[in-house]
Amino acid sequence: MTLGPLALGLVLIVSAGWDLAKRRIPNPLILFGLLLGLGLGLFTGGLKGLGFALLGALVAFALTFPQWAVRWMGGGDAKLMMVVGTFMGPVGVVSALVYATCVHGLVALGMLLLRGIGQRIGRDLLQDPRAPMAVAITVGASLAYRFPLIGGG
Repeated sequence: MTLGPLALGLVLIVSAGWDLAKRRIPNPLILFGLLLGLGLGLFTGGLKGLGFALLGALVAFALTFPQWAVRWMGGGDAKLMMVVGTFMGPVGVVSALVYATCVHGLVALGMLLLRGIGQRIGRDLLQDPRAPMAVAITVGASLAYRFPLIGGG
């Protein structure tokens, strides 16, 4: 395994843990991930690698900014997808976003089921009704690395 997936995995796991605990992703962590992805792109591929990383972030921004604008996605989640884009590039980030969206839907469905069970037994089983998207992004990026939807690898 190369350094890129390991570095991205570390950033995503920390982000997911933070999102689970606080329901937010801190900007310093996002900035660290962006700089790490851009730096690795430059280090491993020169200017072409840097361009690949920048284009990945730009595609992620183009796909997630409208979702943030209509409040379908949090700002930290949209920025985290840009981090994914710096590591996975423009094609990989599309696969990651598709997988993340599916996983997030399953997480939200599970939370709805828990809420329904809680109402039947008279207890609130969820402290916070928002589904943590960073967990879905982590799983989505992992699936996209292993099973790319576009481009075959």
